[in-house]
Amino acid sequence: MSSRIVRLIVLIVLCIMQGSYLYAQQPRYFVDGVVWPHLENSRSDESLIFIRPISGAVVTLETPSDTSYSVSDDFGRFFFRKISSRYFTLKVKCMGYETWSKEFDGDTLKTVYGGISVELREEKETLEAAVVKDEAPVFEFVGDTLKYNVAATQQLSEDDMLKDVFDRLPGISVTNNLVEIMGEEVSRIYVDGRLVFGEEVGNPLRYLAGSEVISLKVYDQPTREERLGLAPKGSKKERVVNVVTKSKIKTALIV
Repeated sequence: MSSRIVRLIVLIVLCIMQGSYLYAQQPRYFVDGVVWPHLENSRSDESLIFIRPISGAVVTLETPSDTSYSVSDDFGRFFFRKISSRYFTLKVKCMGYETWSKEFDGDTLKTVYGGISVELREEKETLEAAVVKDEAPVFEFVGDTLKYNVAATQQLSEDDMLKDVFDRLPGISVTNNLVEIMGEEVSRIYVDGRLVFGEEVGNPLRYLAGSEVISLKVYDQPTREERLGLAPKGSKKERVVNVVTKSKIKTALIV
């Protein structure tokens, strides 16, 4: 084999290695921001003190290959970490406000204090219809728990099951027996603090009547292995749902 061919092979190998290295070193973007109510008149920095940010807004980040979710906290803030795609679209939804959407280029996105500023306009024509009984929000944060106020914000029929309730709530997706809330898979569904329908997530979806549901409480807890000392503390937690019902169901027969 001539030296020219050897050099050519070496050059090809180096190009492949360099391409693999560059692919592995794709930039990861940190996306954050604050959700504000839109004001008709321009506001100064001093006026921000008197404006209350919007909490409980569902923020969706869509890339060509993935979709992630976040919810604005009590200070209106939302966060996405390790977004590998340069191009993405942010969508923000909140009851009583128009949906906000904007496309971004991660390489040209300017990072400023507070991140991306999202301003939501009130849905004036449908505002009255959007006000729910007792002015309860569809969902809210109570400490580290995400609470969905189902009975106060939905008209439930006798034919509705828990899956129908989930399908209508923002931030929840159901595919077959797989439930994801804010992008995290749900490991188990409790009913009034008990595994009334067993550990299969699909069982309460099919057998629990939606009309029984008062609220949903979503939180992360240590896995069973960690609670039994079979996994190190600080391991990844599991997402669970506790369904609060009217009848305080204690037992159920699954046919």
